Amino acid sequence: MAEDQLTRRYFIRKTTGAAGAALAVNVLHQGSQRVDAVSREGSGDEATADSAAWFMRSDPAWVARLSRPEHEIRFEFDVKVPTRDGIRLSANIWRPKAAGRFPVIYMHTMYDKSNRAFHINRAKYFVPRGYAFVAIDVRGMFDSDGVGYFFWHPNWREGRFDGQDVDDCLSWLGKQPWSTGKIGMTGPSGLAFEQWMAAPLGNAHLTTIIPYVSPDDHYDNVYQNAAFQLANNMRAIVHLGGSRVNNRDLDTDFFDWEKLVRHLPLRTMDEAMLGRKSQVWQDFLDHPDNDDYWRFSVGDRPRSGEMSPGKYAQVKVPTLNITGWFDEVQQATINNYLGMVRYGPEELRNQHRLIVGPWKHAAGERKVGDLDFGPQANAELLPVDLRWHSYWLKPVELRWYDYWLKGMKNGMMDEPPVDIVVMVENRWRSESFCPFFCV
Repeated sequence: MAEDQLTRRYFIRKTTGAAGAALAVNVLHQGSQRVDAVSREGSGDEATADSAAWFMRSDPAWVARLSRPEHEIRFEFDVKVPTRDGIRLSANIWRPKAAGRFPVIYMHTMYDKSNRAFHINRAKYFVPRGYAFVAIDVRGMFDSDGVGYFFWHPNWREGRFDGQDVDDCLSWLGKQPWSTGKIGMTGPSGLAFEQWMAAPLGNAHLTTIIPYVSPDDHYDNVYQNAAFQLANNMRAIVHLGGSRVNNRDLDTDFFDWEKLVRHLPLRTMDEAMLGRKSQVWQDFLDHPDNDDYWRFSVGDRPRSGEMSPGKYAQVKVPTLNITGWFDEVQQATINNYLGMVRYGPEELRNQHRLIVGPWKHAAGERKVGDLDFGPQANAELLPVDLRWHSYWLKPVELRWYDYWLKGMKNGMMDEPPVDIVVMVENRWRSESFCPFFCV
């Protein structure tokens, strides 16, 4: 096919078939019941052989080659990491209580480095298996110094953005006496965008990234298809735009959203919500066009429904991209995968992977609204260590990191590059590279 035909629309048409129509039928006829196709997938203690994706089977061919737990955990709280402009960021470090050097798994987080779901659970899983795990608070939040913003820095006009902080942290982590110098990053949503902002800077220690449900072009993240995302942007200034904490209770238990979303003019929405001006909100409104303000992003969509080379050629690491058909940044995550296989360094174009499940923004959950996609959506019928959590397909991450950070010959890159749930049939299907881009 012609190169200019490589679009998200083509990708979805080829992978989902009549997904939208099938989903509508399911909603009308199934209600809150499990979709029939799901019930046929599960039997015994795991999904059947009809489930083609490798991670849905506890097959010794890959499970037996995963790193095994063998270490106790050493913990260090609030370790200060310096940045190029003198700001100190706060890190929690979990590492094996053993001599030697270990590869590092690193999350740059706006949701508290001591968060159980994102960070503590990963530390308890990965460290016994021979990894150091590090979570670092973004600038201006929780225990990190500086003034918070939202991906960029308040002095963005001077070219300052979070990707530079991540780059500094990568350099620091790579030089620690307990580090092998090989670092993988992971995390969903904003934590995924932090990975994509840093990757084009080319840090020698960054070895691979696993961005879940990730934006690509921050302009489209704020002005989706050129329309201002009012509710999302309002929540952004509450959770992430200038406060040291996430203020979740204000969101869930205080704000009258029915009233707030009708507030006019938009220019004073920040004052209506917070009683003061927010630089992030004001900057969003000052830049309604896709101008240079947004260009710290890895992706660059020149027009709605189109993508360009962006900064993908500067990303010199393999990527594992994970999203769901109901995710609000599904298009962006798929774009990042397409960007790497189309515009990334040629020698790495076959080193990228994509997983698309029946999920919303919380990848790995089995329910979306009234639809229950069954155990194939969260692997709950597999052994405990192979099951998934929200935003975390843990054995998939482990196998990926074992290959790229430890150099284990575990067959990870012999698997097909794309795994999807086919909505019309509600089953996993694996695909090779060529059917999508060569036919």
